[in-house]
Amino acid sequence: MCAIAGIVNLNGQPVDTRLLRKMNDQLRHRGPDDEGYRVVELAFTLPVTYFIRHGWHKWIVRKAFQDLLPHQVVWRKRKWAFQFHFSVFS
Repeated sequence: MCAIAGIVNLNGQPVDTRLLRKMNDQLRHRGPDDEGYRVVELAFTLPVTYFIRHGWHKWIVRKAFQDLLPHQVVWRKRKWAFQFHFSVFS
């Protein structure tokens, strides 16, 4: 099992990595990656269309694995774990 800790600074300032490391240290026992905050930082820099595109959730993951897994596994619709709803406010 793993856990995710994150901070979003709505003022556009960089996140205090010391605070993020403290949060991460509390969760370290839950997963093998104690440097996982870098993945979260990367995810926040990606456009939303990398996650949801043409109605497909987890689009970037599907694209990453489409040459490694059978088409019917990568692009199946029936099993959607951790499904979420996303709205854009303008």
